[in-house]
Amino acid sequence: MLKDKLVALRNRANISKKDVADKIGVRYQTYLKYESGKTLPDFITSKAIADLYDVSVDFLMDRGIYEDSMYSKSLEKTFLQNTKELFSSTDHKVRNAFEKYYYNRGIDKLIVVDYEVIDYNWFTRGQEYIVIKQNNNDMAPRINKGDNVIVKLQDKFANSDMVLIQFDNEPAIIRTITRKNDVIVLFALNTGIREKQVQVITEDDNFKIIGVVIEIRSRVGRI
Repeated sequence: MLKDKLVALRNRANISKKDVADKIGVRYQTYLKYESGKTLPDFITSKAIADLYDVSVDFLMDRGIYEDSMYSKSLEKTFLQNTKELFSSTDHKVRNAFEKYYYNRGIDKLIVVDYEVIDYNWFTRGQEYIVIKQNNNDMAPRINKGDNVIVKLQDKFANSDMVLIQFDNEPAIIRTITRKNDVIVLFALNTGIREKQVQVITEDDNFKIIGVVIEIRSRVGRI
């Protein structure tokens, strides 16, 4: 239930009920009703809570995330117990690497500097993910300094996807991608800096699509 999640997330963050109320922009008495289960927050407030704890609104509202999960069905634990394991088990987190990511070093050789918590159902078909930590504003305003970019490791993409791509042994970069027949066009995210804004490549060029960007998590407002 939502009230259990609010308690678990607040305890994990080690902040008071008053602090949460102030951060999400509601009265203290209003927030107490959320934790007691007397009332539910509206969508804007739910989004503020999700942003505060860096989780999704679906995660808060239990929208199908646990219903088909073998993890939940087999263990039949309370949400508080599941939450504790979620925040401690690498099975439900993604590795966080520096922005200058080299694919040829291999996923298992990356230095793990942090984790991002993601939903159970992301792992249902053996998918792998990494997080790219953006350490400058070269891709602003789409991706800003301090943002974490979650990348699903795969070489398939759709037109207008943002992809993590690597040429030769250079550090991987993030670009918007479009394919037409055998020609691939890459577009820089920031048109205000000096770099190749549009780059045309073919299948003969030495490149590798490492993965597709599926989520950008802003560091603004993190506790």
